Amino acid sequence: MEIKLIIREKEICHISLRDVVCKDVEEQASDDYIGLLKTLTDIGISLGTNGSYVLQVGANHLGDLLRSLKHFGFKVAVIWAEGSWSDDPDIDKEILKSVKEWDKEEWGAAGHILDRPLYKEPKFHHQCVVLNLRKLTEIIECPLWEHDSSNEHMHDDYTPMWIKVRSPAKIVKHTARNGEINVFDKILRTCLENKLTVFNLDYNIRGKKVCVYPEDDIKWTEEKVFANLDQLPQDQLVRIMSDVRINYPDKIAMFEFKIQSVTNLYITNTETVPHVVDNDLQVAVCPCSGLHQFKFIQPSLDVMEKVIWADYSPYAVKWMEILVHEWNGKDFHTFFDNNKDRLNYDGSVINGHGTWEKFLESFENEDEWLIAWAKIRNLEHQFIDVNLVNDYNKVVELIPANKNVLLQCSNIFLYESNYFNRGPLTAVNSIDYVKQVRNISNKVIFNGDINGSYYDMINTNRLKWI
Repeated sequence: MEIKLIIREKEICHISLRDVVCKDVEEQASDDYIGLLKTLTDIGISLGTNGSYVLQVGANHLGDLLRSLKHFGFKVAVIWAEGSWSDDPDIDKEILKSVKEWDKEEWGAAGHILDRPLYKEPKFHHQCVVLNLRKLTEIIECPLWEHDSSNEHMHDDYTPMWIKVRSPAKIVKHTARNGEINVFDKILRTCLENKLTVFNLDYNIRGKKVCVYPEDDIKWTEEKVFANLDQLPQDQLVRIMSDVRINYPDKIAMFEFKIQSVTNLYITNTETVPHVVDNDLQVAVCPCSGLHQFKFIQPSLDVMEKVIWADYSPYAVKWMEILVHEWNGKDFHTFFDNNKDRLNYDGSVINGHGTWEKFLESFENEDEWLIAWAKIRNLEHQFIDVNLVNDYNKVVELIPANKNVLLQCSNIFLYESNYFNRGPLTAVNSIDYVKQVRNISNKVIFNGDINGSYYDMINTNRLKWI
């Protein structure tokens, strides 16, 4: 099996599994639902962490991967089950903070420990497990030994802060048959076998991730999450989300992905500020998210003529109109706070790691930015509320012919809602979108995700296969 390691920060490696960890999901859920959960987990790993990562690893290849990660110098691996993911890149920092404390003992793993005295068999809830690569790289079939647990619990009376093998200890259960327990519980047993402490995850980590508890309400979730909501008006989508928040709060994170147009507003970006060298672009097509679109435009301001702002969130479009027409380029967050009530928006406002301060730092000084901003505001701007995946033709119609065009698509064609609603058609339409714009343009520069790959300011005229 080919394993693709994406190298970013190199102390932590996040891993998603090809195998299903949750037994109820394996037995009761459809393949479509399982695929949905795993897709959300993979996207959460790639977009919601700063560490390196490997996606869709088979359990039988996990040992080889863990040994390789240790060889490469990684401290810990975080193994994620379907339906759980990070929603804050700071989770890596928080994990390493906890690791410093755990390192005061000989420890093997940390996760959501469930230790109900009645069953006498500790388990990990199927969310994520942090594995100490310096102590444990081999997950083995082994017996379950007697253990002691802390008197203090995370909550209730079955979530101890830690568990350790008893000394002396007897075997509680003999070696499990292959497939009888999931890989998380094999890790827990292996820790006890090697006399390594197992910790419960600290609240500083828990607060940086989500779990949709996929074992609950499987039938209801499958019916609702795969319903086609594309044609519903915005007010109905808002009501649907309100119902989920009240009656199915564990599923909020999943449905936020499903109907992002009314649940997520990106006023700053989550990625680093781009460095752009192309300086001959005359038309730019951009989503209405964050501030980085202005960095894509800046080098071409001497020749730039028109910016088309295209987004499927009416709130994002309205915000960008306010920003372009009314903002003086200073005190961004104050400007947003003073105007956010005009949006009549009740969803999540995302302030990512591409903050206003970092955006400003990408210019030599504030004056350079203010000069650029004045030129940007004087360009021709068009705003369109459109789903680029479904109706890209409406955008193509707005692009003047025989120009050098930037298609700044960010991760639009990776939006989870597109794969819920359109599946493979998302990839087909994205390629046709680029093809149609190229047919009327001198040059087309593409930036963003398309067909499973990321392209950084690529001249599509030289990629006939895109």
